[in-house]
Amino acid sequence: EDYLIKDQIFENPSIMLKAILSAVEKHKLRSALKESEELYRTLVQNIQDGVFVVRDDRMIFINPAFYHILDISYKTLRQIKFSELFEKEQQEEVLQLMERAEETGASAECGLVIRRMGVRDRIFTEITLSSCNYKGKPALIGSLKDVTSRILADKKLKETLAEKNRLSITDELTGIFNRRHALYSLEQELKRARRYNGTLSLIMLDLDKLKDINDNY
Repeated sequence: EDYLIKDQIFENPSIMLKAILSAVEKHKLRSALKESEELYRTLVQNIQDGVFVVRDDRMIFINPAFYHILDISYKTLRQIKFSELFEKEQQEEVLQLMERAEETGASAECGLVIRRMGVRDRIFTEITLSSCNYKGKPALIGSLKDVTSRILADKKLKETLAEKNRLSITDELTGIFNRRHALYSLEQELKRARRYNGTLSLIMLDLDKLKDINDNY
């Protein structure tokens, strides 16, 4: 751990003690670093989210979850650019995301869509990128979370709510707006007329022989 000159030790024995204490401290630091690296490696290898390191738009590290989420082989991932994973209209956004993370050093994140290789289904993802050093050179470390189920569930919920709203304001037989929608619309138009000090006209139409239409259709 150190280099000591024998004569200097005789003249000043305390330098031996300092050297020993320094060696012990270095050993403790190395042990702590090794434990930290083992913990990090275990977390990265077993975490559910994809973890990756990118340099010059190339993936130089990928954890197992990353290629399991994408259903793409490790070999294929190493051969393509990181930005090429995403849909064409989003690739420029990915490059800007990487550039922003490199310039600021701060974490940058966004939601992106990945189209699996050779298949048509898409994966909705959340990507986070931060600057780091990997094997002594600047790089970007990131995480990828598959949020497809959440996105599709939200979309289905919105569609269900929209359909319920449509049914609540339309007549089931004719498909035209019902009394509830009419009253709501009248209330809104009255408020608008008062707010802008305008006039409001209401036209009521009566259709001749409506009973015949109802009876026949």
